Amino acid sequence: MSHSLNEFEALCKKAAKGSGLFWGHAEEAGRAARLLSRSGIDNGSLLLVALEHFDENCSLWIGPALCDAGLNLDSECELEKVRAPGILLAFLNIMVADNEICLEIEWTGFKATISAEGIFCDQLEAATVDVADRVIIRRVKNVTGVPLSVHSRAKIPKKTIEKLLELAGRTYAPATE
Repeated sequence: MSHSLNEFEALCKKAAKGSGLFWGHAEEAGRAARLLSRSGIDNGSLLLVALEHFDENCSLWIGPALCDAGLNLDSECELEKVRAPGILLAFLNIMVADNEICLEIEWTGFKATISAEGIFCDQLEAATVDVADRVIIRRVKNVTGVPLSVHSRAKIPKKTIEKLLELAGRTYAPATE
């Protein structure tokens, strides 16, 4: 089913809150899911993986921490055993939006460059892995890869939408007389 990116972001935010995240993390999760869907990388499955395994190795934990702390852009950052590493693409995209820098992220079978112009990648197949043993983020001088096309709608698989709706349903108050 096709949804507007606004609807998709709101649903993902509610699902994240329904899974037990604080509202701040839930808002970050919704925004990240929207950015990934807009770039054609993922339509909710990575978010579900991250919500099931939300801890210090989860990209929903690491991504906002990188944004808050500000990645030391002159050094390489190496992360181990990262859950749903594709979500980091959205947070890196947020980090470079106001800067004239390029960041590169890679893990086994995947490499992308992120700049203010967008996300550039040659192979998207490994972007949606559940876990990456080693993720490296570094500053680079030039963009490499093919720019990802921008989508205006999120095409969410039926199983994914059902699970997101189930989690979002936990945020609703029961009916009263």
